[in-house]
Amino acid sequence: MSSWFRWEHNPSRKFFGIELAKYWGYELKLHTRYPSKAFGATEKTVLRTAISELPDTSLQLLQYRILEVLGPPPKELIIKSFLLQAKKEKVSQSNRIMVDAECFNRITGLSILGMDTRGIKNEFKAMFFPPNYSLEHIERFRYHFWNVNPNEGWDHKSNEMLKHIILSDPDLTEGFKHLLEGALSDKKNRRDMAQHYNLSLSPADRTREYLRVGDNAILLQTQLLEREDLKGADLMASIISKTINSGAKLGITPPTTRSEINPNLLDK
Repeated sequence: MSSWFRWEHNPSRKFFGIELAKYWGYELKLHTRYPSKAFGATEKTVLRTAISELPDTSLQLLQYRILEVLGPPPKELIIKSFLLQAKKEKVSQSNRIMVDAECFNRITGLSILGMDTRGIKNEFKAMFFPPNYSLEHIERFRYHFWNVNPNEGWDHKSNEMLKHIILSDPDLTEGFKHLLEGALSDKKNRRDMAQHYNLSLSPADRTREYLRVGDNAILLQTQLLEREDLKGADLMASIISKTINSGAKLGITPPTTRSEINPNLLDK
């Protein structure tokens, strides 16, 4: 069987590594390195059995598909945390996240975009019936099952390989549609991404966006006046007025003093 998918491109590689370390007979400890042993059909059967015990979700299917074409692990497996489920959890919170489509979509997408765990949890507060996942729940899920952290070796090539394998299977393409149209899309800019994930705006972000709308309208109004398009210029004036009025209702007041000019660092 072809092994074209490299170990480091698997977002669930920590989960795979834990299952292999247990099969190889290692005593699992925090922040430990485990020398790799054989990786053949038997080891893949062990991983397949572990995957089968997870919820029947798109993530489970992705793990199956990756396993079919997965290459060998590195010489050493580095596992910082091996507890897939805290001892106090009667029901695995990681498994709950897998079947919670709305939260799963946000965690997977925002993780690829580089948002930290605290930021992701804060975004949950704006949801109807906010989930009660703790920082620990989200962090454990991200580390073991969706490890796209650059500090753990995830890079642009990893994103491309993940996208490639998702697109290679119709069921995965449908199951990860939100990710393909979001964090893995090459057609969206940062503002599009914020809209796609319905991100909350900070007061500073909100003010900046209102000012941007006003600035664009002012620039366009000037161009229209230069072309003697009075009807179009009047429309822009209306947009400026409505932007200011609606912003005021939200507590957004454009600054009236000039901001301090940033020095040119090259002149120092």
